Amino acid sequence: MRKLATILIFSALLLSCHVKTVELDLPPTDLEEDTTDYTTNRYESTVILGEKYSARYKTDYFVYLYNSKDEVILAEPDGSFDISFKDYNGDNLDDFTIGYTGASRHYQKLFLFDKEDKKFREVVGFEDYSGPVKIGNTKYHFSYRSDGCASNYWISDLFYIENFTIKRIGSMYGNECYEKKREEIAEQEFKEKYTIDIKKLINGRYILIEQLDSRILEDEINSKSDFLINYWGKNYKLFDTKDNSVLGKILFSGIANSLSSVSVSNIEKETIVKLELAEWSAQFTISMPKFTGAEWKARQRNSRCYSLNDEGAHLDFISGKSQVTDWNEMTKLDDAKWQSSQFDTNDYGVVPQLSEEDIKKQLREEFKENPKDTGRWVNVSRACLKNPQSCIKDCKSEIQFYRQTGDDKEVTKSIVLMIPMGC
Repeated sequence: MRKLATILIFSALLLSCHVKTVELDLPPTDLEEDTTDYTTNRYESTVILGEKYSARYKTDYFVYLYNSKDEVILAEPDGSFDISFKDYNGDNLDDFTIGYTGASRHYQKLFLFDKEDKKFREVVGFEDYSGPVKIGNTKYHFSYRSDGCASNYWISDLFYIENFTIKRIGSMYGNECYEKKREEIAEQEFKEKYTIDIKKLINGRYILIEQLDSRILEDEINSKSDFLINYWGKNYKLFDTKDNSVLGKILFSGIANSLSSVSVSNIEKETIVKLELAEWSAQFTISMPKFTGAEWKARQRNSRCYSLNDEGAHLDFISGKSQVTDWNEMTKLDDAKWQSSQFDTNDYGVVPQLSEEDIKKQLREEFKENPKDTGRWVNVSRACLKNPQSCIKDCKSEIQFYRQTGDDKEVTKSIVLMIPMGC
């Protein structure tokens, strides 16, 4: 029995010499460093002030920003393939953006290069402005985002960046969400409900400076995108209270809902605005944010001048005798917006009589260098002498903004709209 036990123990020892050791591939614990070399899915680089910077979007879904020593200076989770270096603020130094596309909007995170600290600094809140578009070589940008109803409610903001902070200065809200068939919507309903409201931020308050009929978008080639590019591109200065080169805006209502507008420069005592032929309409609104407040009022008067017409060519006598209305108070629509007055033929009174000598005097002034050219217009003027009403046309519209001071004096600022008299 003792011999059998010895044999069994020896056999077990022999078998134990043939047992293989198995190494288990265990995941690292929280206490161990993850040294995984993740694959780079996207790579971009640039050189700023002589130093190379690179950005990599890796398979761990992070975006990493490296300096020239290949040190990580930024690690942004929830990254994106849309990474790029470009000059965003016009200082000729590249900045860094990460773009994201969600279910209903495209937005970016922006990191501006601070040349003082030689670091990238995030512009906090930039991601709140969807689809930002830079306006040419200016500091201004505008955004666009849907606000419901399959993007027929929408919002566009105008802003710029100062000291790594967003400065919003204007906003636009559009309503194209028709609740019934377009052809069933009354004209008044379009004007009151389906509008594009454009507001300027003044002292922390949004002031409505323009309200457009949403049907204006039907005239744009690419609808909202072209409209926003054209509108903000032409009018961004109007919204920056730091920029005094633009004081206000006049919106003219034309035929079949077509619209035109002009900006008004800073005024002293009087400002002359020369209109183009396609811009003028007797119906208009004028927004002047500088004259905000109940104390400011506005009045208007119109003038008609003589104009000689010869087969398309015309000769206007702006400085001669004219037919003028009385001053009419303009209707105030809100804090800084007025509606034009309405004038009819009776408001102009009697047409001033012209003599042949009046005509010749005006012609001599007009053609000092080429007196021979007066002959043609003398013949044309004879018809006007017989029928003055046929030769007189709107030539200017004067607008006065005024308020009373504490000592009962009147402060006035005037805008004179010079109306084109051609055909």
